[in-house]
This record gives sequence, structure tokens and C-alpha cells, in this order.
Amino acid sequence: MTPRIILPTYQERDSITGLLAELRRQLGPAARILVVDDGSPDGTAGLVQQVVARDPAVELFSRPGKLGLASADQTALRRVLDENRDDCVVTMDADFSHHPRYVPPLVGAAAAYDLVIGSRYVAGGGIDNWDARRRLLSLIGNWYARTVTGTPVHDLTAGLTCMRTDFLRTVPFERIEARGSRSRFASSSAASGTPSSRGTSSTKDWWSPGGFAANPSRSPPAQAVGGAGPWGAPGTTRVETESDRRRLGSIRLGSVR
Repeated sequence: MTPRIILPTYQERDSITGLLAELRRQLGPAARILVVDDGSPDGTAGLVQQVVARDPAVELFSRPGKLGLASADQTALRRVLDENRDDCVVTMDADFSHHPRYVPPLVGAAAAYDLVIGSRYVAGGGIDNWDARRRLLSLIGNWYARTVTGTPVHDLTAGLTCMRTDFLRTVPFERIEARGSRSRFASSSAASGTPSSRGTSSTKDWWSPGGFAANPSRSPPAQAVGGAGPWGAPGTTRVETESDRRRLGSIRLGSVR
């Protein structure tokens, strides 16, 4: 799979150079990266320009002001589809809350799944550096959204996702008017309700600490022993099968320690 990485930025001077370097290390020289910067006053765009000068696979799209996360995602997704050069598109945050080491398994899973979500709310998922109030609000919000929409997605506000571009063309993402994390909720909801052109398996929401299953299109066992987690903790792979005729995957989402 040939990926395109989308990085919306605003005031990311402290992280963007290191993030681009680590993405390149994880993905190799061919992966294309699109940075959408909303006129960051801290000079984020200038740092990206320095990387662009020595790495032709990195592209900067500068906008005149802070137009918002939803607008940045929509602009970048449209650009990817218009260029028609990539097999899948990865969205992630630019502050290292989504570590680049999680991107290769997402891209690998996209060979068998239309949408892959780095989920905090499946077995083995987790999140660091949030207080109890923020965790509770997120859990309740996701539970409410799943209940209202009937979607099988467990983490509707996940920022780390990978979607096949052939499937993305069927998702009405440009009609979404929500802002911020609500736009990502709306995008996940829209995608989960879109029929898959390759819809030959039931929905699977899963996390594999030792890497994705070799053939995830087949029904794996209900529970299988996995390898070490991102910080060396042993884990298991749990598969939850839903009735929706879709292909979804989830991996553990963590943050830098």
C-alpha cells in the first residue's frame, strides 16, 4: 500500500521537525507527507519548508489563518483524491500524541480493511496524560455517539486513522460541517455507514500488540496470545465481530513517554 500522511498543524514548532524525521524513518523514502499549516505564528511552516527543501516527498500547504481541523482534513483529503496517486491516507496529530511507530501497521492493515482506527477503547487500547474528568467525558461521548448512530466504531473521535482511497471516494466527507474532534466523529460515523465495495467480511474491531494478523480477512479466534505491547507489557488480541458488513480494524493508540 502506498500511503499519504496528512498532518494538520497550528503552533507545532516544537514537534514538527522531529515528527517528520521519525515518520521518514518508520515509512522509508517513498511515503508522501502533506502538512497543512494554518498560518502558525510560531514559524511552523518555515521549519517544514526547510524539510521540504531536502525531502521532495514532504509537501507544505500553507493557509492564511486558523481555519480549523475539519477544514484542514477536508482540504487535504480532497487534494489526495484529486492527485489519485495514493492507495490509502493516514490522518494523525502533529504533536507526537500519535507516535509514528503506529503508522506502518495501520498502513499494512489497510490492504485488507477499508478503514483502520487507532482506538483507545478496545481491549488493549489506552491513553496517557489525561485526568479522570477528560477520560470520563470522552468515554460518555463515544458511548452516546455509538448509541445514537448505531455505528460499530468504538472510538469515534480517534485522530489516528488510515482509510483506503478507493473507499474514501464513497464517503461524503466534504458535506460534514462539524469542527474539531466533532468533525472526526462525523467522519467516522459517515464511513462506518457507507457500504463497502469489497464488503465480504463482518466488522472487526481489534488490537494486536504483536502486530496485525497475517490474514485479517479471515475470522481469527476470539482470543489469541499477542506479543509485547508498545512499552513491553504482555497483551492479547481480542476480536469483536459485529453484524455490519464492513471491514474495520483497530490498533493500540499510545503516546510518547
